Amino acid sequence: MTTYFAPQSDLQFTRFPSITATQGTAMCMPFATWVQQRMAEATTHWPDASQLTDELEGYRRDVACADDDDERAYKLEQNEKLWAASIKAAKQQLYVEVGATLIDNRRADANVMTITWLFCDIDGIERDQLSALVAKLRKTGLCFYACESATSRLPLVDTTKTGPYKVHIYVPVQPIILPAN
Repeated sequence: MTTYFAPQSDLQFTRFPSITATQGTAMCMPFATWVQQRMAEATTHWPDASQLTDELEGYRRDVACADDDDERAYKLEQNEKLWAASIKAAKQQLYVEVGATLIDNRRADANVMTITWLFCDIDGIERDQLSALVAKLRKTGLCFYACESATSRLPLVDTTKTGPYKVHIYVPVQPIILPAN
């Protein structure tokens, strides 16, 4: 699910090589170009199902081989923790973008000079609610980019459960210049 309306102005932001990096690179590009790059990154750099299937199936087989319900519950709990850690490790390798210009391109609240987009992270939304939200955003004429979070598409170890549907919405704004300090 992707929707965007591209404004004429450029988007300024800071890109970090990973989620743990503190030194980034100042970037500037048209919003439409950024959206195209974001969509390409989502399809090429996030571990896809084929990369994760063997690991997930190993966790599921381990749970299925348990001798009784207590052991199965214990293994399920442990393997869900291992699976979550695996996903976290995959996220550590992806670059991160902050919709702001920063002093010395360093990630710290005190370094934010200008905010250039608003980021809405919505977890646990129903698919029909998302469609209604996108329709309302379109009616306002607001420029935005809405996408499903990569983690909402990941399967769970417990095959009887589904994960929450997670959505990210980016709204570019005229640069909001913050007062010093």
